[in-house]
Amino acid sequence: MPFFMRFVNHLSAIVVMAALGGGLVSSCVFKNANQKQMVYSSSDRQEVRINLPGGKGEENFKTNLNGAIEQFFTYEDSSLIYVARNTTWPTPNASRVEQADARKGQYSVYFTGTDDKGLYWKEVHIEDFKIGYASVSASRLEVFDRAMNSIRIK
Repeated sequence: MPFFMRFVNHLSAIVVMAALGGGLVSSCVFKNANQKQMVYSSSDRQEVRINLPGGKGEENFKTNLNGAIEQFFTYEDSSLIYVARNTTWPTPNASRVEQADARKGQYSVYFTGTDDKGLYWKEVHIEDFKIGYASVSASRLEVFDRAMNSIRIK
């Protein structure tokens, strides 16, 4: 069975979608996000921990039967932060990443820049994960960078 994130509220939806051979997209509203732990169940059970920027918004999941999963946190100002693993579809920053120069960190490769509206974006590749943010204003950039610096993979 492909790995899925522990997501108790939507377990029946996952089972139904798996039985139908489809993917899953689900969402819920959050009032004030802070530390989020994401557990990816597979033979190499991995946990991603990230201290999310505070604020109100919506949490969305996208997955398929091949084990790909992406989780988004979209805020009221349209900024977002995401975690993707083994996805075959493009991340929110995929087209920007293709045009950007890669920078190497100690354990990762990352890409960063501004979009055509002058909003900031970043994507970090760590192991099988792509973690990033998009549509971030200059006034919230420090908060989103702090979130990216809080990433821990176990």
